[in-house]
Amino acid sequence: MGRKMPRIKILSQKIVNMIAAGEVVDRPSSVVKELIENSMDAGATQITVETKGDGRELIKVTDDGVGMSEEDVTIAFERHATSKIDSVEDIDSIRTMGFRGEALPSIASVSEIEIVTRQEGEELATRLVLIGGEIQKTEKTSAPLGTTIKVMNLFFNAPARAKFLKSRATEIRHITKTFATHSISQYPISMKLIRDRRVILSLPGVDTIEERIGGILGRSFGENSIPVNVSDEYIQFCGFLSRPEEARSSSGYISIFINGRPVESKLILGAVCGAYGNTLRRNRYPTGVILIDISPAEVDFNVHPTKRQIRFRREKDVRTFVWRAVQSALTTRKMIPPLIARPPAGEKRDIPAATPTMQLLGKKDILVSEPSPSYKITTAEPEAGVHPIVQIKNSYILAESDAEFYLIDQHAAHERVLYEEARSHLEGAEPVVQKLLFPEKIEVTPEAEDVIEEHLDRLRKMGFDLRKFGKRTIVVEAVPAHIKEAMQKAILTDVVDEVIETRSQSDDIQHLLAAAFACKAAIKAGDKMSYEEVKTLLERLFVSRMPFACPHGRPTMIRLSWDEIERRFLRR
Repeated sequence: MGRKMPRIKILSQKIVNMIAAGEVVDRPSSVVKELIENSMDAGATQITVETKGDGRELIKVTDDGVGMSEEDVTIAFERHATSKIDSVEDIDSIRTMGFRGEALPSIASVSEIEIVTRQEGEELATRLVLIGGEIQKTEKTSAPLGTTIKVMNLFFNAPARAKFLKSRATEIRHITKTFATHSISQYPISMKLIRDRRVILSLPGVDTIEERIGGILGRSFGENSIPVNVSDEYIQFCGFLSRPEEARSSSGYISIFINGRPVESKLILGAVCGAYGNTLRRNRYPTGVILIDISPAEVDFNVHPTKRQIRFRREKDVRTFVWRAVQSALTTRKMIPPLIARPPAGEKRDIPAATPTMQLLGKKDILVSEPSPSYKITTAEPEAGVHPIVQIKNSYILAESDAEFYLIDQHAAHERVLYEEARSHLEGAEPVVQKLLFPEKIEVTPEAEDVIEEHLDRLRKMGFDLRKFGKRTIVVEAVPAHIKEAMQKAILTDVVDEVIETRSQSDDIQHLLAAAFACKAAIKAGDKMSYEEVKTLLERLFVSRMPFACPHGRPTMIRLSWDEIERRFLRR
C-alpha cells in the first residue's frame, strides 16, 4: 500500500504575501495610508501624494526623508522586514507609525511598483521595479534625497479583490479622507494631495495644530470649538471638540489619534459622547479632533495588521480620564485653546493623531432601495378618508377611517412624504424654493466638498441653490421651501454627511440623496403639530406610492381593522 501524500503543506511566500495583502490592502486608500506612514517614519518634512482616477491606475508618494540604500530597499520588500524594531522588548515601546514589516510586500504582491530612493552620502539613487512582488529590475539613477514610490495597476492579479471596490467617487473620497486624517497630527510636515494633476489639498508645515486643523476643517471650526488640554503622569489629552449646538447627525466625525497614530476606539468615543450627556439632542454627535499621548506600555497597537484597532492596558482608567477631561472642558468658562506647538528641530514628534468613521451608538439603518419608474406628487383626496383624532406625546398621531384605526409615527410619515417629493424633483418636477434674505456661507471638509461637487446638479434640483466661494466654502442662496429658517445650514450638511456614510449601501444615488434629505428635514419626534398640520400630513401620506414605510424601510404606522379591535375586546 503506497504512502499517502501529506495534506498539510507550507504555503509559498508569494501566497503568504497575497493573503497578507487581503488584510493590509483592501482598497487604494489603504496603500495611501501605508505609504504616507512610511514617509512620516522616514523623517520627511515634505510629502506629496499623486493619484489617477480611483487610485488603481496610479498612486505616487514622494518624500524628502532619509531614503534607503540599495541593500535596504531590496530587503524592504521581504515579509516582516522592518527598521522600526529589533527585539521583543521594542514592541512595548513603539513610537513609529509602522513596525510589522508587512505593508510593502503586501502592496507589491498585488500591484506593479517602481521605487527610486537615495540616502545621504550616496551620489546615485537606487531604482527598483517589481511586478506581483517579484523583482524585475535594479539599477542606479539620478534622484534627490528621499524616496519616490509608484504603485500602478493595483489588484491586477487579484480581480476578486477589485470586485469589492465601490464606485470611483467613493474610492476617491476614501483617499481624500485618509490623506486629510494623517495630515492632522503631523502638522509640521508640508503635505500635498494631487488628483489627476489637480491640487486637491496643499498644507504647508505649520507651528501649531490649530493651524493644521483650520486648514482641514475650516477656520471657523477652530474658532468655535471647545479646547481640551488635560494631563497626568501617564496620559495627555489635547484636542478640540464641537459645542453641543454644532453636533452632527453622524458619530463618525471625531478623529482620534493615539501617540500620533489614527485609530478607531469605541472606548474613547463612548467616553466623549457620555461626557456631553443630555446637552446633545437625540441622535446628534459631537465632532472634533482628539490627540492622546500615553506611555507605549499602556497601549497595544499590535491587534490587527492595519494597526487601527487598539487595546488599553487599563481601559477603565482611560475611559474615566477622557470622560472627566471632556466634562471639565464643557463646563469651564475659560475657552483658551491649548497651543500644541511645533517640536524643536530634530526632536521626535510624540503628539497623537485622528480617526474617521466609527459607529458608536448602533448600526445605522440600511437604506431600502425602491424601484420606481416615476414619482409624481398628487393633491387628490386620500381614498381611505383618514381623519386625525389626536397627537400623542408630540410624536405619534391617532387617526381613523371607516374601516381601520391607525397609530402613525409622525417622523417616519413625514419622511415618506418628503422622500417622494424629492424623488419627483430629481426626476424633473420643479421644486418650490425660498430665497435666503442673507445667503449663508458654509465651510466644509474636503470629503464633503467632493460630495457637493459630484452631486451639485441633483442638490439644485431638490431646491438647494449653491455656489462655490473659494476653497471648501459653499454659499447657500436658496433652500427647499418647507425647511425651517434655523435649519437651513444643518439640513444641507446633514444630507452630505448621510451620503458619505451610506454611499456603500446602495448604488442608487437619487435614492440616497432623497432619503437623506427626507430624514433630516422631516418633523421630529417631540415636535408639536397643529390640527391642520396633522391633517395635511395624513392627506399627503395616504396618496404617496408607499405610505406604509419610510425610505429606510421602517413602518410609518400600525393599523388595526375595526373588526380586529372588536375581536380583541371579545365583541365578536
